[in-house]
This record gives sequence, C-alpha cells and structure tokens, in this order.
Amino acid sequence: MRLVAQPSYGISYDDPSITTPGKCRYHAGVEVATHFILFGNAFKTTIPLGRYAPLRFQGTAAQVGGGCTALLRDWLPSSGLQLDARPCYESYPKAGTYPPDTGVFDCEICIPVVRL
Repeated sequence: MRLVAQPSYGISYDDPSITTPGKCRYHAGVEVATHFILFGNAFKTTIPLGRYAPLRFQGTAAQVGGGCTALLRDWLPSSGLQLDARPCYESYPKAGTYPPDTGVFDCEICIPVVRL
C-alpha cells in the first residue's frame, strides 16, 4: 500500500490560543485498511463519527488558525449548532501539494458540531 496516495488527516486535540505550543497535541496520519500492519511507534486511531462543519482552506500553516476562527467565531453562533467534545481535524486531498517556497496548501478544516 502506498501511503503517499492515501487521504491524510491532522487531528487537533487542543486550542493553541489557550494552550502553550509545547502542550498542544496533534496527530498526523493517513487512511489505512483495517488489516494494515503497523510498525515502529505508529498507532491506529479513528476520527469519531458524527456531524462536522467543514471549511475549505487554502493558505499556510500560520493562517490555519484564521480558518478555525472563521468557523467558531463568525459562522457557528448563527448556525443553530454548537461545538461538541470531539476533536477538530483537517482533511488533506490525496493529490495535495505543499510547495516549500510558498508553504501554501489546501485542506478542509472540520469542527465537530451538534444541534443546540
């Protein structure tokens, strides 16, 4: 299995605006089959099922926080939904690129939501 060609994800467990950078937890991974055998320090996890509000994002790592802010501060209050306890995650396209000269990439920022 070529992991480079698989959908990839980043799971954020902490809010970097209130958690110091050294304490923020983040897992990066790729989609694998259930029978995939892991090695080294790798582990399997599952993004919890449920409803997520997505936002298409294009920019740099330094700009991702602005995308999250747009969802949480600008969109969420008038949506009829509220944030729940599942972690936020980013979904990266299979054919995504990350040019080192610009650092610009595409992803979908997904925040977990439930009805008010």
